[in-house]
Amino acid sequence: LISIDIPESVRKIGPQAFSYSVLETVTGMEGVKQILSESFSYCKQLKELPNLSSIEQIGSYSFINCTKLKALYLGDNLKSFNLSNIRGCTSLKTLSIGKGIQTISLNKNYSIESVPLKSWTIMADEEVPHCTATLPNLFFLDCTLYVPNNMVSLYQNAEPWKNFFNIKDVAQSSVKDVVTEGFTVKAANGAIEIVGYNGQDVVKVYSFDGKLVYSGSSSQISGLNQGMYIVTVGEKFSKIIL
Repeated sequence: LISIDIPESVRKIGPQAFSYSVLETVTGMEGVKQILSESFSYCKQLKELPNLSSIEQIGSYSFINCTKLKALYLGDNLKSFNLSNIRGCTSLKTLSIGKGIQTISLNKNYSIESVPLKSWTIMADEEVPHCTATLPNLFFLDCTLYVPNNMVSLYQNAEPWKNFFNIKDVAQSSVKDVVTEGFTVKAANGAIEIVGYNGQDVVKVYSFDGKLVYSGSSSQISGLNQGMYIVTVGEKFSKIIL
């Protein structure tokens, strides 16, 4: 089994449900509220997870050593996240956490230095999340932290967030043209255009709260409201603002 679609009726993924499996892609999961301990641990072929827009609880080590996972999008209902969940995710470059997040932690004596994070979005727009994690110095240097515009100055004065060299308004997390490994995502006349698209990989467009708004094989997606979108083409991810 290399792919699975989890229907909207499923609310919970049990402990070690897919641990050590050869899964490459998981789709669906729109209704999943709980991912229990080690659910996807050591899924070393797992490249793609859907936006976890309904998630409320993530158990211990749920994604540990998913060495091919490139991005993780967590919705607005999650209040706490332990970074030990992404230990050993050596391809993870994008992490997005919704506006409900309150605490971020990391297990004692655990390191996430092998995680090559480049973009971390935190949508909390009322209070800066309390972070007890010891973050790698490479995060501060190489990773851009994106937060709501009204929160930028607060992060710049709060531990440990103030150590990030780049803290930006989330609206700046995409420019009009985004070049991503062989194709370019553009915003033009209220539509999303994908230049260089090969017509073979599946194109998916998600609203920033994790809802799938398009799935197909078109290089131009119209009829979208203004806002930020996540575009996936096969295994590649981009963000764009209309």
